[in-house]
Amino acid sequence: MKRKPFPRAWLFAAPILLIFAYTGVVWTGQNQNPITPAELAQRLNDHPEEIFLLDVRTREEHQAARIPGTDARIDYREIETHPEPLPKDKSTPIVVYCRTGHRSGIAYGVLKKMGYRNLYNLEGGITRWIQEGRPVESDRSPSRESLLLPARSPLFDLG
Repeated sequence: MKRKPFPRAWLFAAPILLIFAYTGVVWTGQNQNPITPAELAQRLNDHPEEIFLLDVRTREEHQAARIPGTDARIDYREIETHPEPLPKDKSTPIVVYCRTGHRSGIAYGVLKKMGYRNLYNLEGGITRWIQEGRPVESDRSPSRESLLLPARSPLFDLG
Protein backbone atom coordinates (compact mmCIF):
# COMPACT_ATOMS: atom_id res chain seq x y z
CA MET A 1 0.00 0.00 0.00
CA LYS A 2 1.42 3.29 -1.09
CA ARG A 3 1.49 6.23 1.42
CA LYS A 4 0.01 9.52 0.39
CA PRO A 5 2.45 12.41 0.44
CA PHE A 6 2.03 15.11 3.11
CA PRO A 7 -0.14 17.84 1.60
CA ARG A 8 1.89 21.00 0.99
CA ALA A 9 -1.14 23.10 1.78
CA TRP A 10 -0.52 22.35 5.48
CA LEU A 11 2.82 24.15 5.27
CA PHE A 12 0.91 27.34 4.50
CA ALA A 13 -2.21 26.68 6.56
CA ALA A 14 -0.51 25.73 9.85
CA PRO A 15 1.06 29.17 10.56
CA ILE A 16 -2.20 30.90 9.71
CA LEU A 17 -4.15 28.62 12.04
CA LEU A 18 -1.65 29.30 14.83
CA ILE A 19 -2.06 33.06 14.36
CA PHE A 20 -5.87 32.74 14.55
CA ALA A 21 -5.60 30.56 17.66
CA TYR A 22 -3.30 33.10 19.35
CA THR A 23 -5.56 36.01 18.37
CA GLY A 24 -8.54 34.19 19.85
CA VAL A 25 -6.71 33.76 23.14
CA VAL A 26 -5.75 37.45 23.25
CA TRP A 27 -9.22 38.70 22.31
CA THR A 28 -11.04 36.49 24.81
CA GLY A 29 -8.71 37.43 27.63
CA GLN A 30 -7.59 33.87 28.34
CA ASN A 31 -3.95 34.86 28.75
CA GLN A 32 -4.70 37.91 30.88
CA ASN A 33 -4.48 38.53 34.58
CA PRO A 34 -7.97 37.61 35.85
CA ILE A 35 -9.54 38.85 39.06
CA THR A 36 -12.78 37.36 40.39
CA PRO A 37 -15.66 39.50 41.63
CA ALA A 38 -14.99 38.24 45.17
CA GLU A 39 -11.31 39.24 44.97
CA LEU A 40 -12.19 42.66 43.54
CA ALA A 41 -14.85 43.27 46.20
CA GLN A 42 -12.32 42.42 48.92
CA ARG A 43 -9.66 44.73 47.45
CA LEU A 44 -12.18 47.56 47.03
CA ASN A 45 -13.27 47.07 50.62
CA ASP A 46 -9.73 46.93 52.04
CA HIS A 47 -7.87 49.47 49.88
CA PRO A 48 -10.15 51.25 47.38
CA GLU A 49 -7.61 54.02 46.79
CA GLU A 50 -5.04 51.52 45.48
CA ILE A 51 -7.17 50.35 42.52
CA PHE A 52 -8.21 52.23 39.40
CA LEU A 53 -11.50 50.70 38.28
CA LEU A 54 -12.14 51.17 34.55
CA ASP A 55 -15.47 50.48 32.82
CA VAL A 56 -14.97 50.01 29.07
CA ARG A 57 -18.65 49.70 28.12
CA THR A 58 -20.84 52.25 26.38
CA ARG A 59 -22.16 55.35 28.14
CA GLU A 60 -25.66 53.84 28.18
CA GLU A 61 -24.47 50.63 29.81
CA HIS A 62 -22.48 52.60 32.37
CA GLN A 63 -25.51 54.76 33.24
CA ALA A 64 -27.67 51.65 33.64
CA ALA A 65 -25.30 49.93 36.10
CA ARG A 66 -21.71 50.18 37.22
CA ILE A 67 -19.56 48.81 40.00
CA PRO A 68 -19.44 51.23 42.95
CA GLY A 69 -16.10 53.02 43.04
CA THR A 70 -15.63 53.01 39.26
CA ASP A 71 -13.01 55.68 38.53
CA ALA A 72 -13.60 56.15 34.80
CA ARG A 73 -15.56 55.00 31.79
CA ILE A 74 -13.88 54.88 28.40
CA ASP A 75 -15.40 52.92 25.54
CA TYR A 76 -12.93 50.12 24.77
CA ARG A 77 -12.60 51.43 21.19
CA GLU A 78 -11.53 54.89 22.43
CA ILE A 79 -8.84 54.10 24.99
CA GLU A 80 -5.93 55.09 22.75
CA THR A 81 -7.60 58.24 21.46
CA HIS A 82 -9.01 59.41 24.83
CA PRO A 83 -6.54 58.28 27.53
CA GLU A 84 -7.01 61.42 29.68
CA PRO A 85 -8.93 59.70 32.54
CA LEU A 86 -6.26 56.98 32.89
CA PRO A 87 -3.67 57.17 35.66
CA LYS A 88 -0.42 58.87 34.68
CA ASP A 89 1.56 56.32 36.72
CA LYS A 90 1.74 53.24 34.48
CA SER A 91 2.30 50.96 37.51
CA THR A 92 -1.10 51.82 39.05
CA PRO A 93 -3.25 48.69 39.46
CA ILE A 94 -6.08 48.92 36.90
CA VAL A 95 -9.07 46.57 36.94
CA VAL A 96 -10.86 46.61 33.59
CA TYR A 97 -14.45 45.44 33.23
CA CYS A 98 -17.26 45.25 30.68
CA ARG A 99 -20.44 43.19 30.50
CA THR A 100 -18.94 39.70 30.23
CA GLY A 101 -15.17 40.11 29.86
CA HIS A 102 -14.69 40.19 26.09
CA ARG A 103 -14.40 43.95 25.53
CA SER A 104 -12.33 44.31 28.69
CA GLY A 105 -10.01 41.65 27.26
CA ILE A 106 -9.48 43.81 24.19
CA ALA A 107 -9.01 46.91 26.37
CA TYR A 108 -6.51 44.99 28.51
CA GLY A 109 -4.37 44.38 25.42
CA VAL A 110 -4.55 48.05 24.40
CA LEU A 111 -3.58 49.22 27.89
CA LYS A 112 -0.70 46.77 27.97
CA LYS A 113 0.49 48.08 24.61
CA MET A 114 0.29 51.62 26.04
CA GLY A 115 2.73 50.59 28.79
CA TYR A 116 0.45 49.85 31.75
CA ARG A 117 1.95 47.01 33.75
CA ASN A 118 -0.41 46.22 36.61
CA LEU A 119 -3.60 45.15 34.85
CA TYR A 120 -6.49 42.89 35.83
CA ASN A 121 -9.50 41.72 33.82
CA LEU A 122 -12.69 41.14 35.84
CA GLU A 123 -13.78 37.55 35.24
CA GLY A 124 -17.30 37.44 33.80
CA GLY A 125 -17.56 41.23 33.83
CA ILE A 126 -20.37 43.10 35.54
CA THR A 127 -22.74 40.25 34.62
CA ARG A 128 -20.95 37.88 37.00
CA TRP A 129 -20.62 40.69 39.56
CA ILE A 130 -24.43 41.08 39.54
CA GLN A 131 -25.08 37.32 39.45
CA GLU A 132 -23.04 37.00 42.66
CA GLY A 133 -25.34 39.55 44.29
CA ARG A 134 -22.82 42.38 44.49
CA PRO A 135 -24.03 46.00 44.55
CA VAL A 136 -24.22 48.30 41.53
CA GLU A 137 -24.74 52.04 41.11
CA SER A 138 -27.10 53.42 38.48
CA ASP A 139 -28.31 56.68 37.00
CA ARG A 140 -31.57 54.89 36.17
CA SER A 141 -33.62 52.20 37.84
CA PRO A 142 -33.28 49.11 35.60
CA SER A 143 -34.33 45.68 36.79
CA ARG A 144 -31.57 43.25 37.73
CA GLU A 145 -32.80 40.93 34.97
CA SER A 146 -32.45 43.61 32.28
CA LEU A 147 -28.79 44.05 33.19
CA LEU A 148 -28.14 40.41 32.35
CA LEU A 149 -29.88 40.33 28.96
CA PRO A 150 -27.70 39.52 25.94
CA ALA A 151 -26.62 42.22 23.50
CA ARG A 152 -29.23 43.41 21.00
CA SER A 153 -27.65 41.61 18.08
CA PRO A 154 -26.97 37.89 18.52
CA LEU A 155 -24.79 38.03 15.40
CA PHE A 156 -22.27 40.47 16.86
CA ASP A 157 -22.09 40.08 20.63
CA LEU A 158 -19.01 41.75 22.14
CA GLY A 159 -19.91 41.18 25.79
